[in-house]
Amino acid sequence: MIEMISQRICQYVPWPSVSWLLTLLAFFVVIAILSWVANRIAKFVLVKMSHNLISAINPKWGDVFQKHQPIRTLSHIVPALVFYAFSNGLQTNDMATIVQVGEVTELMCFVYIVLTIAICLYSLLNTIYDIYNQYPISIRLPIKTYMQVLKFALVGFAGIIVVSIILDTSPLAFFTGLGAATAVIMLVFKDSILGLVASVQLSLSDIVRIGDWITAPSYKVDGDVIEVSLSTVKVRNFDKTISTIPTYALLSTGLQNWRGMKESGGRRIKRALHIDMDYIHFYTIKDLETLKKAVPLISDFLNTEISKMKEQGEQEAISNSKVYREYITTYLREHSGIHQEGFTFLIRHLEPTDKGLPIQVYVFTRDTNWVNHENVQSDIFDHLIAAAPIFDLKIFQDSVGKLLQVKVNN
Repeated sequence: MIEMISQRICQYVPWPSVSWLLTLLAFFVVIAILSWVANRIAKFVLVKMSHNLISAINPKWGDVFQKHQPIRTLSHIVPALVFYAFSNGLQTNDMATIVQVGEVTELMCFVYIVLTIAICLYSLLNTIYDIYNQYPISIRLPIKTYMQVLKFALVGFAGIIVVSIILDTSPLAFFTGLGAATAVIMLVFKDSILGLVASVQLSLSDIVRIGDWITAPSYKVDGDVIEVSLSTVKVRNFDKTISTIPTYALLSTGLQNWRGMKESGGRRIKRALHIDMDYIHFYTIKDLETLKKAVPLISDFLNTEISKMKEQGEQEAISNSKVYREYITTYLREHSGIHQEGFTFLIRHLEPTDKGLPIQVYVFTRDTNWVNHENVQSDIFDHLIAAAPIFDLKIFQDSVGKLLQVKVNN
């Protein structure tokens, strides 16, 4: 029975002879040697010459091309072309077998060429992205999102071409099927699609750039943007933690971008000193004369006030809180770290509270660096707090805090 089945199979499927197999093996060896030689020549001509040309144009570009090697990847097509060119020679009279070697070789060559071109284009996109990031415009207009979309489309397109080659069908049939499955695709890739739209809006409206300091309270984010991608925005917080925010969420929940502050060259000080209102009183002429010697910085202002009081009497008396505000104004007007023009400069009273009378300092420092700004601000308020007693004023401090301090000292 077994012999009858085997004879019937051999009747319709003749097996290749040993001589043909040896011939086929020798043929493959010759093609492999020719492919290797062609590959070496292609690498020398394409890779080396192109690298020298690109490096001559721009050395930095040459380094990037050397890193991703898109041209070297492209040179791998040459061996496949050699195999494809000689594949017809494999189709002899002895090939009426189960596997048509020539057709399979052509098929494999086509698949290999498509995949090689796809990998080459993928590397080329990485190369373009790295070169683009060498220029300042990459901070204002990041393109990582668009590169991710192109890579995704490239991989999908290459996959469809490979499958269509293997199944010997037209790629249009797959694209038609994709059109029918649009609803499913949109559901599966909802976040990516929303991220793409949001990323385009962020770029066109210039809301976020790499390097911007942003705050997003709803996501507990406070730091510098280090990456804007298709689906997320990555932020390095000031405590060195990394936070990721969905790209589309930035448009729906909102954020605060501090770029304008950095570009303006001024950083705001908005802080108040609370004066104990029990210590606010009017000055006499004698008080002003004594104060003029103690505080020469505002001697001109005090001379003017003394003259008014001498001419019009006590009705022109001035309070110590007003003199203190004038001192703060004059002190800050002469401070080298404070903007004098082009920015708001305001020393004012706020509404009195149970903590006293607030005197608010609303000015802008010249240095926008966080550390330097805080140092300038601290130095200013150290000085103003220490100067308050000179004007018979007392900075308000909660009595509970004083009692705790007394208990600790006791």
